[in-house]
Amino acid sequence: MVAAVALLAPVIGMCATGLPTPRIPSPTKVIWSASGVRNGGGLTTVAICSNRGGVSGTIGAQFFQYNGNSACLIGIGGVLPGETRTLEIDPVASMVNASNCSGGPAINQGRIEIYANTAETLKFDCTILLVDKTNNPPSSMTRLKLYSGSGIPLSDIIFADGVDP
Repeated sequence: MVAAVALLAPVIGMCATGLPTPRIPSPTKVIWSASGVRNGGGLTTVAICSNRGGVSGTIGAQFFQYNGNSACLIGIGGVLPGETRTLEIDPVASMVNASNCSGGPAINQGRIEIYANTAETLKFDCTILLVDKTNNPPSSMTRLKLYSGSGIPLSDIIFADGVDP
């Protein structure tokens, strides 16, 4: 995880589309991840995250190709307690309050890592979905299996006061 955070150090980076991407402020931590990311064929991957903590923070997503190459990095700063935000590869007709890669690359069999920069990182609850990006409401939607930042399947996690095992 430290190496992944070090890659985010530049103030402005570039995603695969050549568009500037935001820096995710330090300290950051991978809090959730999932495999099965896709962008193409009318589908895109989205992460819907809610801040249920007591302080505002930044939430971000890095999308990876099947071979581990970064496809896109996006982030949303100033997410207030109680707010829900969406991080998506391409814009989705039925989603609002979102940040996206704006014309992100095609991705098959990829991965997503969700980052947060607040002292209450595990107070960000997220759901990661494959969604029909053109119809409102979506004609298809499925949830990807979530893993903790340390790679433990969500169903096996036991949290003690918000501490990732």
